[in-house]
Amino acid sequence: MKRKFKKRWKGISTNHKLMFLGVFSILFLTVGYASLNRLFEIKGTSTVEYQSGVMFTKVETTTALSGSVDYGPFITNPTTFSANVSFPNTANGVLVFSVTVQNYSDVPATLLSIDGFDHFNTTDPTCITARISGQKVGDVLAAGESKKITITVLGGSSCSAATTSKSINFQFHYKLKDSSGGDTSLGNAVVYLTENKVEDTVESGGSGLVKVDNKGLITTSTTPREYRYIGPNPDNYISLGTSENDVYAYSFEQNLGNSNMKVTFSTLEECKMDANYSSDVVKDCYEEKVLSAGEALNFRIIGIFDGKLKIIAKDSIGNFLWNRLNNNWESAELQYFLNDLYLENIDQGRISEHVWNLGGSRTYNDVTAQMYYDRERSTDVYSSNVVTWTGKIGLMYPSDYGFATSGGTLMNRNTCLSTAIYSWEKTNAINCKDNDWLLDKSNIQWTMTPSAAYNNLLCHIGRSGWVSYIGGTSNLLYAIRPTMYLNSDVEFLSGTGTEIDPYILG
Repeated sequence: MKRKFKKRWKGISTNHKLMFLGVFSILFLTVGYASLNRLFEIKGTSTVEYQSGVMFTKVETTTALSGSVDYGPFITNPTTFSANVSFPNTANGVLVFSVTVQNYSDVPATLLSIDGFDHFNTTDPTCITARISGQKVGDVLAAGESKKITITVLGGSSCSAATTSKSINFQFHYKLKDSSGGDTSLGNAVVYLTENKVEDTVESGGSGLVKVDNKGLITTSTTPREYRYIGPNPDNYISLGTSENDVYAYSFEQNLGNSNMKVTFSTLEECKMDANYSSDVVKDCYEEKVLSAGEALNFRIIGIFDGKLKIIAKDSIGNFLWNRLNNNWESAELQYFLNDLYLENIDQGRISEHVWNLGGSRTYNDVTAQMYYDRERSTDVYSSNVVTWTGKIGLMYPSDYGFATSGGTLMNRNTCLSTAIYSWEKTNAINCKDNDWLLDKSNIQWTMTPSAAYNNLLCHIGRSGWVSYIGGTSNLLYAIRPTMYLNSDVEFLSGTGTEIDPYILG
């Protein structure tokens, strides 16, 4: 039996707190109407400049009866409304939020859908419900028009618990019309980026999308090896929408002698079956929620490879065990997790089936980004490990991390690429890691690349910027950022690629 299991996503609270994330995805094109720069205050952050067609301008609580607002409300970016609320069961409670939305473009905008609304009202606890008024699917927001959207949440006396809360995620999708009345779109994503966003050069410490040659160096060639985003913070943000369902994991813990290993499965039945064969179980199977329906799926674009966008999760989704048995990705428990329930909740027909290279390296302290690139694509693997694997979701390669730097004043990008990544933590190479957007200074990150010399070692990226190997079959739990390729025909409907205005897919 092929065993599917996943590690729990650390940081997810088991209590239910009510969070509203009303994400208004605005679909616009910068030709056919005037692109407007707006300055506005985002509560809790700073004044930012934002360029778009439709955006929130104000959010407030207008009614609070027998219910409490524990967090917010505020606009966390130009199109996201957030709040945490709770209800006691001593009375019928009402909480009302008002959101002002304005169309700053010179063309009409139509509300296409409100994701998450029906799901919220039909899932437990059904004693808490919501209504939306002021805008319904099909309504048109005229050019320059401003309207108020009212979100009303009801709960209280019909709930069994003393205090009850519930997670809500509402995503509003608007689409602008072009000057002739048709829908706007940025067009094919790859074509749009290659024709509009590629830079001939990026200065040391800068960010941008560049073409690279067979050594990973920036080139102006019309036939580059690939396109890559480099630098500390390029405009490569992309939204895949929201998770389609709640996802639960079932875990037990094993005693390893001096520590415990936590093993997580997709179903309670699988968990119990494995636990029954383990004599060292110290904690029996239990349930945890790892992903909420409607939760935002935020990614970033690594680059363009063979006509496809390669994307990676903006942040780690938690600390996971890579595999208990060996460093063969084909049978890795982490692989089963990513390509099972996680895939089911994010794939909307846009993720491509891809052949992933699984070549390994026999050393680490002397390996540059280009050396990793070549070894990842080699046939040098440990024993019977597979050379390639075909599937949808993997992890980044060490070379992805290495090539993402733009260097700096102490060491430019070309010098960074000729320096072993293991040495990037040194003072003279600080620009290499600090100007690399794939570095996570808060987490150690797993990659897909195994050792070719040993069956238990895996490549990982340290918080201080180095790349090394470590035992992946022990109880080590490191951060993962799911990585995938999108179909070559995906389109951008809107966005500028910034964190507050990510590209929206068609």
